[in-house]
This record gives sequence, C-alpha cells and structure tokens, in this order.
Amino acid sequence: KGIVQLSSDTNSTSETLAATPKAVKAAYDLAAGKAPSSHTHPWNQITGVPTASLTAKGITQLSSATNSTSEVLAATPKAVKAAYDLANGKYTAQDATTT
Repeated sequence: KGIVQLSSDTNSTSETLAATPKAVKAAYDLAAGKAPSSHTHPWNQITGVPTASLTAKGITQLSSATNSTSEVLAATPKAVKAAYDLANGKYTAQDATTT
C-alpha cells in the first residue's frame, strides 16, 4: 500500500504516477480511432508480411497433400489425419513392437 499521485497526462513515461480515468479514456479513444476492428482490404493491398519458413514467422499456405516434402507449406488437419490413419493401420499386430 502507498500513496499515489494521479495524472491525466497521456504522454508520460512515469512509473510513479497513476493514470486517471480521463487519461485512460483519452488513450482508449486515440487507439480506437486508429484502426477499425475489421479490415476489408483486398489481399493484393497487404504488403510487407514475410512468408513463413522454418526460421521465420509469417504467412503460410495450407496443404492437404500427404506426399509433399515442402518446408514452406503447413499441413491441414485432413493431411495430419490421413498420415495418422496410415501409420495407425500399419501398427495393428497384437504383439507388435516398434523395434
């Protein structure tokens, strides 16, 4: 517990002042006015987003292929299930081992 000084500043970097509801509302209103909650840009207008890779975050394309060796596509649940079902079907002998 302690005594806190209030501030309505919206440009302060102080760690010893507490924001008033007025400051919080001003910051909220500024943020809310910057971008709508839903964007309607066509895909060809979206630029600057990198392609995903093994070492970088980014946009990736989905694939349901089960015979691909690509490292830039992401498997869909359909592809994962097909691979799982195939593997599960191969390991059905009652006393089978993995060695």
